[in-house]
Amino acid sequence: MFVPGTKADCRIIDAALAELTSELRLEDDAEPLPTGAKKRKHLLQAATKELGGHFKLLTRTLTHYPALMAVGEVYLAMPNPDDNFVSDLQTTNFDSRLFELYLLAAFREQGISVS
Repeated sequence: MFVPGTKADCRIIDAALAELTSELRLEDDAEPLPTGAKKRKHLLQAATKELGGHFKLLTRTLTHYPALMAVGEVYLAMPNPDDNFVSDLQTTNFDSRLFELYLLAAFREQGISVS
């Protein structure tokens, strides 16, 4: 039984962290981009425009870190994001781009192919 705050709790967390760390292969070099694949813009690289309030909240609040990771994973799963996706997400079109990511994730979860 899992009881928060006990020694067993700490052992479970330590074991999970050790397994996760071994699976991440942090010491390995990044895998090369496949030939012909377009390099994506980094989500956290600041655009030349002023960052929007929602994007600042997502990226600068520790409690929002899991949401930021989810946004990043879905962004990487997008088949072909347009060139202004990142700048839109960082500025005034945050809600629209977040909804686009949500739809992609929802459709993929249902087994619908998105291109």
